[in-house]
Amino acid sequence: MPENNVYVSKNVTALDLATGEEVIFETRPSLTLLILECIVLGVIGYGLYRWVFVALKIAESFGISPWFNLAPIVVVLIIAIGLIIQWFSIRFRLTSKRVEMSVRFLFGYDQNISLNHIESVKLIRSPLGYIFNYGTIVIKSAAANFEIRFQNIGNPNKYKELIEEHSA
Repeated sequence: MPENNVYVSKNVTALDLATGEEVIFETRPSLTLLILECIVLGVIGYGLYRWVFVALKIAESFGISPWFNLAPIVVVLIIAIGLIIQWFSIRFRLTSKRVEMSVRFLFGYDQNISLNHIESVKLIRSPLGYIFNYGTIVIKSAAANFEIRFQNIGNPNKYKELIEEHSA
């Protein structure tokens, strides 16, 4: 049963965990931030489309196909799809034995630090991070300048406190 209203993923298999290891939380980068990035991209793409390609008639002035006018929209869509794939590819989690960042796309990798090797936990937030409640948690290992960054996660204070509580 999840404590403190923390999301626990249902798709964690026993193969991912060591014997006796339990998932305390699992999360992804902030969905709010992903939506904001896509909206900003959309506004920029539409602005480029309307101002540069339609108002200035770039395609006509260079004798290029009118379909070229859609280039900014296509570029924005490609970038937005990349952001969505990136969001689905990254997973952060805290278990009863370790903190872990997992990236799975074409090639995957995992980074983890055992809870008894955590030296410090730091929260970094931008002004927009305060407004939209996201931030980056930096977890430093006691071994050889190694750190894991839980980049742009929503409600970072809650997750930082949970990591500190379980690593103590």
